[in-house]
Amino acid sequence: MSRFADKLKNALQVTPPAMGFSRNVTPAPKPHMLVVAQLAFEDTDSILDVVKYADAIVVVCNKAVPIKTLKALLKAVGDVPLGLHFIGIPQVKATEGVDFKVFVAENRPLLSGDFADGKVLAIPLDLPDGLARTLSDLPVESVLVNATGELSWVDLMRLYFLNSVVTKPLLAQVSVAVSENEINMLWDAGVDALVVSLSSDRQADFIKLRTTVDGLKLAPKRKWVKTRAIVPVVRQDGIAHTYDDDDDSGDDE
Repeated sequence: MSRFADKLKNALQVTPPAMGFSRNVTPAPKPHMLVVAQLAFEDTDSILDVVKYADAIVVVCNKAVPIKTLKALLKAVGDVPLGLHFIGIPQVKATEGVDFKVFVAENRPLLSGDFADGKVLAIPLDLPDGLARTLSDLPVESVLVNATGELSWVDLMRLYFLNSVVTKPLLAQVSVAVSENEINMLWDAGVDALVVSLSSDRQADFIKLRTTVDGLKLAPKRKWVKTRAIVPVVRQDGIAHTYDDDDDSGDDE
């Protein structure tokens, strides 16, 4: 498991409150949303001062990264998990020290041989439903959807649907100008982390977003945490009906 995946797991996991009446009981941590900064490779030198505000860094590259440059970048980000997102490169050589890699399904050969742990699959928001239902079975740690445009109600419905069929953490690529209300709605729809593009002229906006996310009071219970068993029942009319074990309708006598 990559360090970024471990961060996601810890951010979403809620520890039950301790039993007993001790006054020294540590409050249970609340789930929180992560913020990931996405940088162009050419901008890394001018933006490294802002990486401390990010839970992870994704560097977008359109060519192979020299080993010397990669080592300098890893040293600069310190303990912040570093990911690489290669654009237009079908084959990626081994990148020692990189925590995770983002890839688009259409551009990644199955036998590329350069991915062990730390795979993040980037998908379009309008991925067909049938393909979306297979995502949980793929050997990837999380799923990234592109929602950088102006969010619509249809976009929100698509996120709700993805959250209902995908058991892996859901990341959304959004604008750095995303509002507090939109962040709350994205969280309710199942988004676990925001991935925002960070340029040299938007550093103040990124820090503001970080402050906004940290100040949110997110609901401690996520809708997808509750699982229900759907059981088919065949009645005398020969028609198959379904019910779930949380159905409170009907008489209790």
